[in-house]
Amino acid sequence: MISDQDMLRAGNQVLYQTVRGYVTAGFDVTFVTNEKDDPNVASAEELFGPDARYVDICRFPITFHTWRQRLIGKGWLRRFQRLRNVLRFHAEKEAPFPPPLETVVPFASGFGDTPDLLNRLGASLFERYAYRACVKIAQAHPIHIVYGFETMAVPTAQRIASRLGVPLCTRFQGSFLKHALDEGTAEKVYPLHVKGTATKADLCIMSNDGTKGEEVLLRLGHPPERILFLLDGVRKDIYRPEMDPAAVWAEYGIPAKESTRIILTLSKLSPWKRLDRVIGTMPAILREVPDAYLVITHRGSLRPQLEQYASELGMANRVIFTGPIPHTQVYRLLNACDLYMSCNDHSNLSNSVMEALVCGKPVVSIADGSLDGVITHGYNGLLAKLRGIREELPAHIVTLLKDDAQRAEMGRNALRFAEANLLTWEERMAIETSRVEELLRAGVTQVPHS
Repeated sequence: MISDQDMLRAGNQVLYQTVRGYVTAGFDVTFVTNEKDDPNVASAEELFGPDARYVDICRFPITFHTWRQRLIGKGWLRRFQRLRNVLRFHAEKEAPFPPPLETVVPFASGFGDTPDLLNRLGASLFERYAYRACVKIAQAHPIHIVYGFETMAVPTAQRIASRLGVPLCTRFQGSFLKHALDEGTAEKVYPLHVKGTATKADLCIMSNDGTKGEEVLLRLGHPPERILFLLDGVRKDIYRPEMDPAAVWAEYGIPAKESTRIILTLSKLSPWKRLDRVIGTMPAILREVPDAYLVITHRGSLRPQLEQYASELGMANRVIFTGPIPHTQVYRLLNACDLYMSCNDHSNLSNSVMEALVCGKPVVSIADGSLDGVITHGYNGLLAKLRGIREELPAHIVTLLKDDAQRAEMGRNALRFAEANLLTWEERMAIETSRVEELLRAGVTQVPHS
C-alpha cells in the first residue's frame, strides 16, 4: 500500500480502518510513505497493538526535505507554508475574510490556475523516492497486489504493479473534480489529481462522500465493472448515551450549566470546510440561546484567521478550538454535544456526520444534494439552502437548541437511520477485501498498467 498520507494518532481514520480491514481479512500489509515532520505520526504498535506484526510501515526519506531540515531545522515546511499563506494573504487583501456566506470557495483556493512549483516538485520527488523504496521491498518480500491510496500515490503504484505483474487497486476518499470536469478546466486546474484519478486499475475504490465520485470515474474512462463505490464505514460502538456532558465540556473550560448547549464540528480547518459560516452565526444564536458554545475539533492552516474572526465578532470565549483529538476519544465529544454542524462547500457527507448519527445527534447542514438519502430535513436534521443561508442556518440551529423535545426526537431518528442503513467498518471492509481476493484468485491483471 502506497500513500503520501500517513498513519496518525488523531485523524485519517479512513486510512487506518482500511489497513485494519486488510489485516482482519488475513493480509500482511506493507505501508509505504515518506517521512514527515509531524508529531502526530504514529507507529504500527500504537495503532494496531498485537496486530502490528502484520503491518510493516516503511517511511522513506526524501533527500530534498532531509537537507533542508538539516540546514533550517525541524518544522521548516510548516514555517514555509505559514510564510506562503501570509504572502498570499497580503497579496489578496482586497478579498474579504470570511468570503460571502453564499459563495463557494474553490477546493484549491490560493493555488492559482495551476499547481505551483512546490506542489509539482513534491509530486515528482514523492514518485521517485516511493518507487525506489517499493522496488527494494519487492526484492525482499513477495508482493501479491499493489494498492495506491489517493491520487499522489497512484502513479507509483501503477509503475510497481506493472513491474511486478500483479493486480493494481486504487483507492480514493472522494473527488473534487466534478465541477472542474463540468467546466472543462480539470486538466488545467488539477492536472496532478486528474492524472491519479484517471489511472486505470483492476479495481478502483471510491468513497461515496457526496462529491459524485462514481460519476467522475466513469467520465474519466473507468469501466463500471471495475469500480467499487461505497459509503465509508462507521464504528457503531461509539454510542454512549450515559456520557456525562458536564464532565466532558469542563475539560475545555465550558461551564456545566443546565442551560448550556453545545454545537460541535470535527471539520478540518481549511478554506473549503467553511467554518466561518457557523462562527458567523454565533451572535444571532446567542441572542436566542445565551449559553450556547461552538466547539471546533481539528487542526488546519486556517486556524489563525478563524480565531481572529471569532474575536472580531466578540465570540472568542464562545468558540472553542480544541485542536486535534485522537479518534479513540472523539466519541466523547459526539455523545456530549447537542447537535452536529457541517457547512462544507464541496460535500457534507463526511465520516463525522455519519458518526454523529450513530451517536444519536441531529445534523444541521446545507441542502447541497450531498446528503440526499442520509439527512432528511425535519427527520434527523435540518438543511439550509445556500441562497438563504444567512437567515436559515442560525434559525435552524436556534430551533434545535431551544426545543429539547424536537432535538431529542431527531436524535432518536438519527440513531434509527444509522442502525438501519450504515455499515460498520468491518462490514464495509469485508466487501472491499472480498473483491480484492477475487482479483488474487483470478491470478492475472485485467488491465494493462501503461
